[in-house]
Amino acid sequence: MKKEEKSFTETLEIQDISLFKYVGCLPAILEFQIVTKAALFAITYVLKYLASTVVASTNTMDFTNTDIPRLFTSFRGLVILGLGILIIAFAAVFDINAMILIADNFIHKKEKRIRDILKESILSMQYLLHPAGLLVIAYVSFIAPLTMSFYGISMTESFYIPDFIMDFIMANTGLKILYYVVIIIFFVLGVIYIFTMHYMVVGKVNAYEAMKLSYKTMKKNWKDFLKQMLIFEGKALGVVAVVLLLFVGLPFLGYYLIAKGNYSNFWVTFIGLQTIFVGAFIKVVFLPFQFMKLNRLYEHYADEKEGEMLVPDKSNTFWFILTIGLSYVLIIALSGAAMIPEVFDIIFPTYRPSTIIAHRAGGDLGNENTVIGVEAAIEYGVPNSEIDVQRTKDGKYVIFHDHTFDRLCNVDKAVNELTLEEIKKLEVPNTFTVGAPSTSVATLEEILDAAKGKIHLFIELKDETADEQMVDDVYKAVHERGMEKEVTFISMKYPLLEKTKKDYPEITTGYLCFISLGKISSLNVDYLMLEDEMATEDIIAEAHSVGKKVFIWTINTDDGMRKRLTDDSDGVITDNVDLARIVYNLLAKESKLSRVANFILYVM
Repeated sequence: MKKEEKSFTETLEIQDISLFKYVGCLPAILEFQIVTKAALFAITYVLKYLASTVVASTNTMDFTNTDIPRLFTSFRGLVILGLGILIIAFAAVFDINAMILIADNFIHKKEKRIRDILKESILSMQYLLHPAGLLVIAYVSFIAPLTMSFYGISMTESFYIPDFIMDFIMANTGLKILYYVVIIIFFVLGVIYIFTMHYMVVGKVNAYEAMKLSYKTMKKNWKDFLKQMLIFEGKALGVVAVVLLLFVGLPFLGYYLIAKGNYSNFWVTFIGLQTIFVGAFIKVVFLPFQFMKLNRLYEHYADEKEGEMLVPDKSNTFWFILTIGLSYVLIIALSGAAMIPEVFDIIFPTYRPSTIIAHRAGGDLGNENTVIGVEAAIEYGVPNSEIDVQRTKDGKYVIFHDHTFDRLCNVDKAVNELTLEEIKKLEVPNTFTVGAPSTSVATLEEILDAAKGKIHLFIELKDETADEQMVDDVYKAVHERGMEKEVTFISMKYPLLEKTKKDYPEITTGYLCFISLGKISSLNVDYLMLEDEMATEDIIAEAHSVGKKVFIWTINTDDGMRKRLTDDSDGVITDNVDLARIVYNLLAKESKLSRVANFILYVM
């Protein structure tokens, strides 16, 4: 009797080949990752160079948040915007396409060359040439990173919501609930359309058709999909735990048992560098295996007859072993060098002299942007206070952060819609300490008088009323009190700082920046006040090379403090002043092992 033939999906269910059998692919995976990331870097570098060239053609060295209006009002601005979006979109889509093709190459033993996979990855972008393709690009480039969707949807890790925006969202209950609802919705959409890229790259259909097919596929198989992925992630976490135990846990135990005296530097450095190496290796190989799992599920659900799944032949491990060997030679060499204390301090930096700036007068020490806040900062011993100045309807100046008084005073009016007399009737509560008394909105003069000779003020020229008149008026108030050396003018409006430098060169200036393209160090200011994620090592080094200091805003967490108080930045702006001092003192006394552990957290 003739044996009944089974469909591809039935065969797939029976031949559920474990991914552990693909461990022999590790050398090839490493090679593919290195080459694809190098190709991605080269292509995005060219795009960034083009964008910088366009910036230079405007007779400026940089493009920052001050220039955002130019994005939509000039041809060059639109070109810069287009190139910026292209860089992000290309990076995300190219990487995902390449991973799908690499996984397919391993599973079916197609033995394609790397250059063929790179070429096919780029050619697969043609299926995005449909209005629906814009939705796909927007999701994988911008939305997926925010939803923490890691099932192969996006590998764009650098897109984020800046902390100052998140702080605003989290401070408003309605916005916070809306934010989490939107994140959940986008996460669910990510799961529903998770095979969109697979249908485009493997199925070779346009984005619209791919989205429809993914929806139909997940509608039928979502329960099995979730089950399969949970099992996969569980096994993966188990493997990672075992690897970390062997390569990190045991060396830590050895350190405690046998490392003494001069050898302690060697051991803690070896443990730290090995942990970083192992962590990086896990990260490099995990994504391809994750995509192999997704590819298998895609073929199973879509009944794609792409050939029998094959266990690969034993790979040529020469280059793999050579890479691992050279890495460990470097780790041992650096560990040996770390026995010299100065080298150890370079590898694992300890705390550095840093300036603490209390945000909105006194941070969480008192009512924000008030005399009470400034006096609390002075009493606590904080060297600097940041305040926000705005102009009232009758041309006076008050210290207030928000555009309206709604959040703090339950009055939905802007500062410039009320007179000083009307504003003085309002009460600013203490949002940090339950039961603490409210106080009145402070004027510029009141804050200056409270601060004179006691604390340095960073005065932000704020909101719609920040103009050249404000520069002149605030300077006049400062000059009348002889406080030119006790204040710094800061703003997100760079032209106002240029005017300050030109007309009042004795006043130091700081530019508040959260977007930058080009050479930001060319700006004519004393300080760069950078949003946390923007303040990279390269930008800080570039600023220092031309004599500028870099302050980071707004750092309110323990991890953020530890990072910024040990890197090369010059200080932090924070609401959590007490935490800043606690972390600073702890860093000054931390053990060598603790320094290594903190370094690992930030590097990995």
